[in-house]
Amino acid sequence: WLPLSRGLGDVYKRQLHINFNQLKAVNAHDFAGLHSLEDLVLNGNNIVAIEPGAFSGLGQLRKLELNYNNLKRLSADGGEFGHSHDLHELIMNSNMQNYTQTCAQ
Repeated sequence: WLPLSRGLGDVYKRQLHINFNQLKAVNAHDFAGLHSLEDLVLNGNNIVAIEPGAFSGLGQLRKLELNYNNLKRLSADGGEFGHSHDLHELIMNSNMQNYTQTCAQ
């Protein structure tokens, strides 16, 4: 297990696209140090699970795309997203179920 952000350090990144890389899971510390991240795209992987708190360190996250993965469900309390209060768009098309959600502030 290696954090996805390993080698990126605590850098200023606004967008990160990790598409078609056969990821199977998103773990709690995979995006540690990417506090400025606004758009995260994880399309076309094999993601079946998202660990609670996986996106909790991404306080600036506005858009998250998880299209074309193998997600079946999210936790009822939304624990995967932690304190991502700025999240406006969650797009999860072509998983076991299709999701498109716009979050109002």
